Amino acid sequence: MDTKVDKLHKILTKLPTSKKPRLLIITDEQILWCYGNHLEKHTFIKPHGIITHLGLERGRILEIFSKIEFIINELIFAFIKPEREKGKNLDEILNCLDLFTKIKLLKQWSIIDNKLFGKLMAVKEVRNGMAHIWSNWDIKYRSRSIEQNFFQFRDDLLYVWKELVVRNQENQPNIDDLIKQFKKE
Repeated sequence: MDTKVDKLHKILTKLPTSKKPRLLIITDEQILWCYGNHLEKHTFIKPHGIITHLGLERGRILEIFSKIEFIINELIFAFIKPEREKGKNLDEILNCLDLFTKIKLLKQWSIIDNKLFGKLMAVKEVRNGMAHIWSNWDIKYRSRSIEQNFFQFRDDLLYVWKELVVRNQENQPNIDDLIKQFKKE
């Protein structure tokens, strides 16, 4: 049975690139990203399965952080709301900013609260360790080796993911409205 996200994805695949909107739709089970000629849909077996089934795998953790950074970029984009033509300019600026700066902007603009800010900063350190340190034993999470503290890291990462998803959902357009709008085109 097709979900609303599946229906929207089918409609968007038929649109020419010039008519495709920039959007990020996230539900508990699916992610739909559309921008220019990029259109991707991912489905999870369980809600937030991208995190709940995570093991201590460097590649998967870095992949999740690329998605987290993407959501953060879209939150910044939604806050600024540039005109369609200026969207590429904002993308270029965002590509020049490090993750720490983007997180600080979300906090400064009150898009995230202190609790989420603190957890984001903590889990970000594991991302940095995974990118720059050879051995997992040398990567620290809350002053302990990630090997010893992985479950706390995963719990905090799940909290970060869920909170960022909620903030994105607060900004994302209604899926039914999008289906009606783009079905006409």
